[in-house]
Amino acid sequence: MPSMNEMESKSYFRYWGKAEKDGTGYHLLPYHCLDVAAVARTYLSIHKNLLASLCTILKAKPNDILDAVSFFASFHDIGKLSVPFQKAISAQRPITDNQLGERTFIGHVLPGWRIWSEMSSIQQLRDDIGLSYWFDSWCFSSLAHHGYPPRQEGASVMLSQYFPQDRRDALELLINDLASIFLNGKMPVIGSQVKADY
Repeated sequence: MPSMNEMESKSYFRYWGKAEKDGTGYHLLPYHCLDVAAVARTYLSIHKNLLASLCTILKAKPNDILDAVSFFASFHDIGKLSVPFQKAISAQRPITDNQLGERTFIGHVLPGWRIWSEMSSIQQLRDDIGLSYWFDSWCFSSLAHHGYPPRQEGASVMLSQYFPQDRRDALELLINDLASIFLNGKMPVIGSQVKADY
């Protein structure tokens, strides 16, 4: 697992994840990812009846559920690395974006889902576990965390404009490091007979 000093030198520390509307500050995206993962893990750890129910339904051990939930919660906002999102509140950006002119702002859910489904490191994770039906469902649930699926307006936007190569590289690093932190080199064992639409 990478140390915090090693992680802080990585390119994904150039992007904000939460920002104050009045322009006085921002919270970096990787810290926001870790915060949400910690809250999800703690919530399930405290609510033992819910954790036990998930274990029964998913035919999994408590630690496997906690690891999976932490990992999937950690990348819920990867769409925020998109150029338009980072430009949304210019006063709080730790970097300057001039790679994309004025465009329709479509939020971060759809860009997150689109880039997630095309990232090679994610495809490798899916292949490693051989259970794409639950993996894809958990991914979609995490990325559609505002309570609705990705809207279709803006669906035709070219990902190369929203996520130029430097953003894709940062995402690959971030996902790999989050997997290293929460999965410790292995995917949790979730019951193979559990259908995605349970």
